[in-house]
Amino acid sequence: MMTERAFKVYAPPILRMAMAFLYFFLGIYQFISPEWFTKAVPLWATSFGLSATMIVHLIGTVELLLALPLLLGIFVKFSALALSILLLAVSFSTGINAGLIRDIGLATAVFIIFLDGDDIWSLEKKIFRKKLEAEGNPHFTEGTKGYDIIKILLKGYEMMGKDEFSECARLYGQIKELYSELSEKDKDAIKQDIVSFYDEILAAYSNFKQGISNSVSNKK
Repeated sequence: MMTERAFKVYAPPILRMAMAFLYFFLGIYQFISPEWFTKAVPLWATSFGLSATMIVHLIGTVELLLALPLLLGIFVKFSALALSILLLAVSFSTGINAGLIRDIGLATAVFIIFLDGDDIWSLEKKIFRKKLEAEGNPHFTEGTKGYDIIKILLKGYEMMGKDEFSECARLYGQIKELYSELSEKDKDAIKQDIVSFYDEILAAYSNFKQGISNSVSNKK
């Protein structure tokens, strides 16, 4: 059975994908039924030469362009922050009403995604891992403790693929020991690599335990 801590690993990607689907739906709907949105466009906004429908289509286009990378998990921080600002700007332009309160809540949810950044399902994190496997970390040269940590991380990913989680735990212990000896500058350069590794171990181990639990249950 998955622990509460294991479930927390999946909270950020679920929130990110849910909000991306929401914005994607809103963006598409602003083209399908713009009349639902044009009535909320303030009169002053049309004074710049754009009709209410054109403004709705413009906002819908921006939402679609930002929702897609958010859904895929690339440029997560930029997309989330831009969507949060866009929603607040549009909502406040329509005045204080019940919709504004709702939109502040949605904007806050997207802003939390901005603060959290990449998660275990982010395409950018997977690309980052592939790059790490291919190139290592350019901040460290061979013979440094940071370089040794990268080598252990790559070994850990290999063990993770074989479901050798006890070995992963041992390697993570080595990483923590070496990390404590780094300078603050070096710690900042490698911290994201280690966090990504830890998150993936936790998720992979949780899935592994769940698979065993399901197998045992099916045999009963």
